Amino acid sequence: MTNKSKHQKILKFIIASSLAIGLNGIAHGATLKLATDSANRDSPTGESLVYWGERIEEYSNNEIEVELYFQNELGTQQEVFDLLMGGAIDGMLTWPMTNYDRRIGIVYTPYMLTDWEDALEAYSPDGWLYSLLNDVMNENDLKFLGPWPEGFNGIATAGQCITDIEDNSNLNIRTIPVYPFPQVVQALGYQTAAIDWTELYTALQTGVVSGDAGNVIYHDYEYFRDILDCYVRTKHMFMTAMFLMHNDSFSELSEEQQQAVYRASEDAVAKQFNDGLMTDELYVERAIDYGMEYVELDSDSLRNNAEIVREAIWPTMRSQVGADLMDVIEENAGEF
Repeated sequence: MTNKSKHQKILKFIIASSLAIGLNGIAHGATLKLATDSANRDSPTGESLVYWGERIEEYSNNEIEVELYFQNELGTQQEVFDLLMGGAIDGMLTWPMTNYDRRIGIVYTPYMLTDWEDALEAYSPDGWLYSLLNDVMNENDLKFLGPWPEGFNGIATAGQCITDIEDNSNLNIRTIPVYPFPQVVQALGYQTAAIDWTELYTALQTGVVSGDAGNVIYHDYEYFRDILDCYVRTKHMFMTAMFLMHNDSFSELSEEQQQAVYRASEDAVAKQFNDGLMTDELYVERAIDYGMEYVELDSDSLRNNAEIVREAIWPTMRSQVGADLMDVIEENAGEF
């Protein structure tokens, strides 16, 4: 490592440490610091973060003050999640990272859910998937306060539109740097590059990657429509962010304040289940009107992809997330 690299590494550590100390230096008591990692204030994610915070303040009779942080204000997706895990911020609306515990990756199990109705049942408070996530998050000192469903993702590409797995191998596609995203997209026949959200536009613009496989159509249209020409709804994952709080932050609240957080979270989850599907359908229309080609795979293609990916990924997930969790997933996963 060169001296310059060493200095940059040390500087990055100092900045991150100073941020964590500064955020921790503000008493938690009746102040909650909530963040999201990859969306600005005006995005659906940002609007939900604002709504969550407003409801917490309302239901606590303003005994809780909420401070909000949006995309890039506290760092990259991984860096902000690190702050949550370390207790430097109190809560997040986030697509959680799996480097702390691979079991968190069960939310990203490919071809697990088949439609919105299936997802609503699985993620309801008495649903099988809600229960699994609640247990895993609690063991990581995080309180799972509910899902934030976006919908089924797809693969957006520049210059060409491919629907057959056999034709995918010449495309290098960006995936979220979270297990098992790269492995799933590779099973679908693509080459992959794990790239953070903050670096994606440059990677697409410079041709480092030919497309994005991490998002519902909203993100690929809203941020990259000047580059990406086609969106194929592969439905390989049902994209769901989470409302999370650090257990220490939650336990420091009074019982009344905790109830305010619970009520606010229930409202935010219910609102997103109502809004999520409509937002997804709206952006399909906008993408088509703009000139982006949009492809819904037929049932045979979906079934074929699901079989290929499940056969390739589910057995390896057993060693990553545990046979007990995968037993529950395989028992409850929908049929394509």
